[in-house]
Amino acid sequence: DCSTRDDPRPACRKYEGNPRFRLLVNETNAGVATVFNRGLAAAGGEYILLMHSDARLDPECIAHLAEAMQADASVGAVQGKVLSSERPNIIQSVDQPTIDYLVAPLHGFGHGEEDRGQYDQPREVFDAWLACMMVRRSVVEKIGLFDPVYFFCYEDVDLGWRMWLAGHRIIFVPEARAWHRSRLITDALPVQNTYYNARNLLLTLLKNYGWRQLLVLFPCTFVLVLGRGVASLLLGNRRHGLATLLAVGWILAHPRYIWQKRRRVQRLRRVPDSTVQRLMAKPSLRVYLRRLR
Repeated sequence: DCSTRDDPRPACRKYEGNPRFRLLVNETNAGVATVFNRGLAAAGGEYILLMHSDARLDPECIAHLAEAMQADASVGAVQGKVLSSERPNIIQSVDQPTIDYLVAPLHGFGHGEEDRGQYDQPREVFDAWLACMMVRRSVVEKIGLFDPVYFFCYEDVDLGWRMWLAGHRIIFVPEARAWHRSRLITDALPVQNTYYNARNLLLTLLKNYGWRQLLVLFPCTFVLVLGRGVASLLLGNRRHGLATLLAVGWILAHPRYIWQKRRRVQRLRRVPDSTVQRLMAKPSLRVYLRRLR
């Protein structure tokens, strides 16, 4: 994706002439959502593995993910157990860093804990993390690819939500292990991360909730995001405050785009919001206040 530091081409020369190998290179920075869409469009097979460039897989990881997909046709995506590259026995996530009813991001189950086998049971999760995620091609073709406007942040949350609305499950597969570096993008691009987190949070909520939940919850989320931007400005964090307010401005300036995307998502709906909300966390005022510091 137009990397200025780590050109993959020299490392991939050993695969030249292998018909099963293709290297796709973007000449401009297209963003995470578009990068994965390009890979999905080019890949063959019914099951497609998606992973971050800073992730390393256990040799049996792909086999375990594929077996879980083959065992149940209702499963649209699976995620493995993601551990820290820096501290290999510390859990990063046993599901995607989850969200609450207001779509605010939270750490996933097990984050920061030592892996002692306490999360070694398969279970349903809200969405799978792109650090180590396998999707079913037929499901992605049905619900649509990642929304390219996301660039990065929440693109996998949005995809997972659409899967559940369309009646497909997402499963955590503990036997499939991966090791992932912590916060590579967010540390490198902190202001951009603030902007896309705020904007894509609001966009995801507007696209995926049914009308009843949307009318109840969107005003709360909007006030929280707006309040966080204003608070950042008042506390002297000008760049992050302005980034948050610009994110709110983007939402207000694109009602037509949001409405069109919402209509497409709601046509997929086969289950009520309650089916999806059971996999979300309940909102916590303490969590929101902590983020304002």
